[in-house]
Amino acid sequence: MAKKTNTEKQEKITIPLVLSFEKKLVPSNGYMFGTTWDKRNNIGEPLKIVEEAKLGTKSSANETAVAEANPQRVDNCSLKFDQDTLQLQFTLKILSGIEKPSICSTPAFLKAYKDIVNNYIEKEGFRELAKRYATNIANGRFLWRNRVGAENI
Repeated sequence: MAKKTNTEKQEKITIPLVLSFEKKLVPSNGYMFGTTWDKRNNIGEPLKIVEEAKLGTKSSANETAVAEANPQRVDNCSLKFDQDTLQLQFTLKILSGIEKPSICSTPAFLKAYKDIVNNYIEKEGFRELAKRYATNIANGRFLWRNRVGAENI
């Protein structure tokens, strides 16, 4: 009888039907201040939120829907004319436990996932991931709706 190779001994791992993770990065509420670049090291003036009324478009394409108004109330916040710098203050809590999902319906997948993640953590640590998060936080990439070009700010 021939010996089974390692690949033949391994159980086929299927993607679980239920796989859930809890967030591991928990930001606080952000506080926005307006200032000038020369005074950026001091706390600026808190930005005011203003509620505005706008007319939106209806999503349906029939003629009666186009003729009807779609009023909406939105919040707006902007720097004053004499301000050129936005300050944002918040905290970021980093939680442990990335190596285990909160729910996994397939024990073989759970074991394989834990092994792979623990192996990665042991060999690589979180240097690259931390660098990427820090870069995106420092350049404020998350503040921009249109993120194209935010890396250059």
